[in-house]
Amino acid sequence: FISMMRYASQVNWPGQIELIYSVRDQDNIPFIGYINNLAKDNPRLNVTLAVSENGKIDKLGGFDIKTGRINKPMIDQVVGDYANRTFYICGPSPFMDAIVTSLRSSGVADDRIITEAFNQGSHRQTGKLRSWPNNIYALGAVGVALASLAIMFKDMLDTLPTSSLSTSSSLTDSNSSTNSRQNQLDQLVNNLPSTTNPAPSTDAASGISSGSTGTTTPTPVTTPTPTPVYTPKCTTSQSGHTTCY
Repeated sequence: FISMMRYASQVNWPGQIELIYSVRDQDNIPFIGYINNLAKDNPRLNVTLAVSENGKIDKLGGFDIKTGRINKPMIDQVVGDYANRTFYICGPSPFMDAIVTSLRSSGVADDRIITEAFNQGSHRQTGKLRSWPNNIYALGAVGVALASLAIMFKDMLDTLPTSSLSTSSSLTDSNSSTNSRQNQLDQLVNNLPSTTNPAPSTDAASGISSGSTGTTTPTPVTTPTPTPVYTPKCTTSQSGHTTCY
């Protein structure tokens, strides 16, 4: 309620806000100073203190003071007209049960009664948010979550490594290509015409080659006679004169 009242004051919300605050005595009121400042700054915020124990109230100047616990007559006096009002209730479960019963008896629809319990028991929630805008907000949040999940799943699939699949495919394509080339080579070799002839036998001693066409006498090979190289002879006399011939 503190944050709701602060926000309404900051944005100058034009609606009227009635806070009925049930307290035990004037010395045990959480946030009373802050609430007082909000009420001074926002003329559309009215604070009523329901003091359950009789005692001093000299410290509560400036507030609308009611004695006793919150009940239907007190709510009727503060609220007046129940039409077009939304009621927010927070407190112990028995307290909220009593207030919800009182509001229903005054003709307030359940979608205008919003509760939040102090305790965490099985009856911590006596009212639910059933208004149309809140359901739309909830459905919108679910839609955004599902869309984000779908995008994340797609991105994850796009980034998954495909090395094993591509490697297997590459190996299969390579083996298929190699086998295909080998088959082509084998087919070419098998289709080559046969050029095998009887191998000639050679008589190393006579130099005669025998084949299927008969006997052929090889032409003798003439080896040229090398020209002799003349080497002069030289003598040297005692006087040192050399003579060559």
